[in-house]
Amino acid sequence: DGESFRMELKLVSETDNPLFGRKEVVYKAAGAPTPSRAKVTQAISDLRKCAKDAVVIDRIGQGFGQKTVTIEAMVYSTAEKAHQTERKYKFARLERSAGKKAEEKKA
Repeated sequence: DGESFRMELKLVSETDNPLFGRKEVVYKAAGAPTPSRAKVTQAISDLRKCAKDAVVIDRIGQGFGQKTVTIEAMVYSTAEKAHQTERKYKFARLERSAGKKAEEKKA
């Protein structure tokens, strides 16, 4: 059931990048299937207490047969800063991921 999905994120590293007004973070999540970008974005924004639009997922990787997922993300000080700095396709990926989730709920 998608509603009972719970992801526990563990912070691996955090680098402050004041030039771009962001923090570059790496998280690990274990014991769950590879989560969607929408779920990861929501989990990181909840954890960091920031706007969802200020979180940009750079990469979600999982080695073959491994139960650990590595998540690389950028957490911006504001959503405007994120939209000024990041490429548009990264936001399009998130919208597609969120759209699929909405379609699954309708079915």
